[in-house]
Amino acid sequence: MDIVANEQSIPRLHLVGTLVIVITLTLSLGAFFLWRSNAEQHASLERIAESVNALQESRLRSEMEAASSYIEFTRQRTQDVLRRSIRDQVDTAMQITQSIYQREITSKPANEVKRSIVEALRNVRFYEGRGYYFIDDLNGKFILLPTAPQFEGKTNLDNRDDRGHFIMRGLIEAAQKPDGEGYSSYRWYTPDKPKLMDDKLAYVRLFKPFNWLIGTGDYTYKWEQMQKLEAISRLRSQRFGMSGYIGVMDADGRMLLTPSDPDKEGSYYQDFGAVKRSALERIKETAALGGGIVHYQWTSSDGTQKYAKTALVRSVNTWGWTLIVTIKDDELQGALNQELSHLSDSANQHLGQLMVAMLIALTAGLTASYAFAKWSGTLFVKFHSEMAEKSRVIEESESLFRAVFNNAAVGIAQVSPAGTFLQINQYFCNLLGYTRDEILNQGVGFQHITLDEDLAADQQQVARMLAGDSNHYQVEKRYIQSRANRFGSVCLRICFAMLAVRQCIL
Repeated sequence: MDIVANEQSIPRLHLVGTLVIVITLTLSLGAFFLWRSNAEQHASLERIAESVNALQESRLRSEMEAASSYIEFTRQRTQDVLRRSIRDQVDTAMQITQSIYQREITSKPANEVKRSIVEALRNVRFYEGRGYYFIDDLNGKFILLPTAPQFEGKTNLDNRDDRGHFIMRGLIEAAQKPDGEGYSSYRWYTPDKPKLMDDKLAYVRLFKPFNWLIGTGDYTYKWEQMQKLEAISRLRSQRFGMSGYIGVMDADGRMLLTPSDPDKEGSYYQDFGAVKRSALERIKETAALGGGIVHYQWTSSDGTQKYAKTALVRSVNTWGWTLIVTIKDDELQGALNQELSHLSDSANQHLGQLMVAMLIALTAGLTASYAFAKWSGTLFVKFHSEMAEKSRVIEESESLFRAVFNNAAVGIAQVSPAGTFLQINQYFCNLLGYTRDEILNQGVGFQHITLDEDLAADQQQVARMLAGDSNHYQVEKRYIQSRANRFGSVCLRICFAMLAVRQCIL
């Protein structure tokens, strides 16, 4: 659609254009600030999520350190607990021996007293039946050996374990210490696997009246098992948060502790459901690589619910355990939701403020644009009126000039600096005998119609005007007519008006 430019359309176009620019700029700025607000909100969400994850991992690491420290403490005290226990057992044996000795030594022969002591200790059992008392003399003779009575009365200083350690010699050396008591470590056949030996710790004390060493001992792995059970019991009760607990897997993948599925304790991870099996496989792989954080899916004990969990995994190399400190991912959801709610409220408040600011800016911009358009429109109308008046005056002046120019009783012409006629009135054409078209359209100049004898003076005056030495001149010269008497001449006095002269110069 063509637009007509006039005093009505141009102010309207100006107003419309200004309003479009204001609205576009306002909306663009609003969109930019809205985008920046959303970007800041997204960054805040990421920071909150990172903070929550860091807090959760920090809690897991804290619980892991506590559990690991307790396990290490429990493991290290295995020897101390065993030492105290076997010493207490020997104390009991020594009390029995002293009591029998003091009661019978004055009334019975020494051999009978010895026999009474041996028989009194023979059937005593402890440590779930595997613990017993033994008696040897300082020469290496077996006085009491309940597990192998056929060796009683025989001497064997050279009996060794599967690592070459002299068992009897070690016990005698312990009893011959200045205090008459001591510990000795060796390996002996286990009740679980009679053909295999395992580490055993014995404590002996010297009974000086008969030069006997009375002692007992137990297998260290049994006490480690008891310490493990104690550790498991302690870890089972260790909870944190609403869903945090500790799990334990042994080196073979058997779950020793899984509070979420206590009925599965003792089962291998392959026996769990698909979801849990996959999670435990990842945990086992992570432990093999040195431990770390594992994110996984878990299900409730009845399998009806599925939720995300995060665990910190670490290997306890001494016992071959994999320690699993785990918690549900939504444990901190309450705090996270609170932060998100606060962030959302803040974002909504900022959005409201932005919308108000945009509305104010848009209103102010539209008002200012409308006022400016009205003011500039008034100026444009005034300018248009003034230009129209000037055009009217010019047109009237031009009409007056043409009336005077065309109807004058003298010849008037407008000549270019090169001498070509630009305008010429009819009176002048009649004098020369040319039509107006012949002079104007054929490029006739004053040089062509001026007599040669008069041409030099005329050109000299023109040159002075072009040089700025004068702004008018007066000359008498002769023109060559085109009709009637072609070879005649006529003498005319031509006076160029100042206006014509100036137009020629311009």
